Amino acid sequence: MILSDMEYHLVLLPVIGSHYSDKIKSDLSIIIPDVLLQFNGGVKKLTVARDEVYVHFSSSPDASPREIAKTLIWDVSLRLKRVNKELVGYKSVFRDACFIKTGAKPTTARVRDFISISIHGV
Repeated sequence: MILSDMEYHLVLLPVIGSHYSDKIKSDLSIIIPDVLLQFNGGVKKLTVARDEVYVHFSSSPDASPREIAKTLIWDVSLRLKRVNKELVGYKSVFRDACFIKTGAKPTTARVRDFISISIHGV
């Protein structure tokens, strides 16, 4: 039997608004790959912007996509708040909703639809 890493595309939605800065962007670029190491994962592409964080990564097939996303949301939030005191009042720096997909990269329209539904509802 041949087992290989799984590849995922994940979109997280930050809720930190006006607190977003170049330092936070830099911190996220360091923290996210570090958290993925828990799943024997590696980042293939990371894009950090004020309104979304896109992560294309691989991980071992041992963890479910939901478990990986939940861990990223909480662990990254904890670490980011630890090094950015202005974020301490936030329960999480991301919305609980996230977009995760295996296989081919999601289309821009699909990601836009997810963001719109997450923010404004159906």
